Amino acid sequence: MPGMRALVDGDTGKMQVPVTFAVPADADRLDHAAVKAVFPYGAVSIHVTIGGMLAPSGIFLADKNDRNEQIYVVNAAVEVGI
Repeated sequence: MPGMRALVDGDTGKMQVPVTFAVPADADRLDHAAVKAVFPYGAVSIHVTIGGMLAPSGIFLADKNDRNEQIYVVNAAVEVGI
């Protein structure tokens, strides 16, 4: 985000970083704190909506704490502004 520094006069805390997730199921399990930790600058806000896709994987891995045989495809849109 180097180009943004000039727009915020070097104060990256002024940056707004809205992140939208389209989640097909179990949206309440999304770890908001972990998502926010990925972004080093700005005020990160998270919005979750229904979307994405569930697809069968054909395998169930109990040792990986799988709850079902589904693949969760989650779409994410990240915006950066001031």
